[in-house]
Amino acid sequence: MSTLNGSDYGIERGTSMAAPHVAGSVALYKLENPDATPQEIMNMVLDSSSTPNTVCNGGSQG
Repeated sequence: MSTLNGSDYGIERGTSMAAPHVAGSVALYKLENPDATPQEIMNMVLDSSSTPNTVCNGGSQG
């Protein structure tokens, strides 16, 4: 669920919806690990993500 224009909520998808969640998790990780390198942060994101299992247009989609 996401907020929409006005005071409504709706289900949205795509990178514009995923990017704020990834950015938030990176911010929380960096808060707890202030000396983390960019590589360590990228590893955390990749290690904590899931593999898409829905096939669409011949490729995996989240």
